[in-house]
Formats: sequence, C-alpha cells, structure tokens
Amino acid sequence: DHGVEAIHLPGELTYALLPNTPFASVLAELAHEKGRQVILHLPMESEHHETLGPNGLLETMQEAEYKWNVLSALESVPHVTGLNNHMGSLLTQKEQPMKWLMSVLQEKQLIFLDSRTTTKTVAQQTADAMGVPSLRRDVFIDNEREPAAMQQQLDELVKKSKKQGYATGIAHPYPETLAFLKQQLPLLEAKGVKLVPLSDVVKKRFEHLELANSNKR
Repeated sequence: DHGVEAIHLPGELTYALLPNTPFASVLAELAHEKGRQVILHLPMESEHHETLGPNGLLETMQEAEYKWNVLSALESVPHVTGLNNHMGSLLTQKEQPMKWLMSVLQEKQLIFLDSRTTTKTVAQQTADAMGVPSLRRDVFIDNEREPAAMQQQLDELVKKSKKQGYATGIAHPYPETLAFLKQQLPLLEAKGVKLVPLSDVVKKRFEHLELANSNKR
C-alpha cells in the first residue's frame, strides 16, 4: 500500500525497487504506466553485515556469482533504466566489485546512482572511469522522520540544486515521509526548482562536466 501511495505522489519522481520481492514487478508496472522512471535498488553488503534479501551482493562472491546476481536482479524488475545501491557501505568501497557491477551496466546501457551510504565509496568514480552514466545522492530526505527535520533536508536539496544546477535526493516510503512529500512536492516549483526523471539529471551532470572540461582546455 505504501508503494502504491508513493507512486501516486505528485511530480516526476523516480522509483527504486528491490529485486525479487513480492510487489516489485507490480509497482514497476504501475510506475511505468504513470510515465515514471524505475531503477533497481540492489542490496549490497554493509559494514554492519545486515541481512540483504534476494540477489544481495557480498564481498566474498566470485565474479560469476556476483554478475549472475546482478543480472537476475535486473530481470526481476521491469522497465529499469539503471540501479542504485541499497546499503552497501562495505561493498561500494571495493574497487573490483564495483568494476564488475559497472561492466554489467555498461553492457546493458544503464545508469548508476551512488546512494553514498559511506564517504569512502568508489562507486561513482569507477562508473565515471568506465564510461557508465552516473550520479551521486546529494541528500537523504528522511534519515529523521520528523517533519521539521525532513523540511530542513528538502531545503538543503533545493539549495544544492540551485548551486549545482541539479541535485538528487533519496527518500523512503515511510508513512511520515509520504505525508510530508504529498504536502511539499507541489510547492517546489514556486521555489524555483523542477522535479525531473533521474536520466535528465544524469544528462545535466554530463553537460556540466563537458563544459568544465572545455573551459580547462
């Protein structure tokens, strides 16, 4: 029910769905019917070694098993345009597993969003080095679910988007978050920002990178 409610929130949100879970394909189809983008929310090993669920990626996996899990996860969620990491504070620090991941995304022509569950992540820089279109999470909206705390985080996201030209926020389908976003998302345009699909933000980032590189030349 919370997933359905999230998909009916106003604005061009992108939905990240866990692989091989009971409602993933149903919610992906519903989001797609509404013209929303869908990405895979792929479980990766954390520093606290929490239970990962289906298709979770571990540091101890060999390449064949690792890539099989990524491909199986991608096949379980229809209409995906990319993926981001669920947890992953351990695995996203590891260069070789990130290279294996990016090689699959490169082959499938998918984008990568680094959720940045650790400041030590090498995921986005690996994606950049391998030519995989990528982004990083700028703000977690609902690490604290009090309305005042979420408002502060949303304000920070707006501020960053104006400074950079784009910004990416992540939120979860908690009841408190859904109520907050339902009220606040329609007010964003008056603040001078526009919600767009994740792929549009990736394009904006690469435009900025190309401009910065041309200025250096």
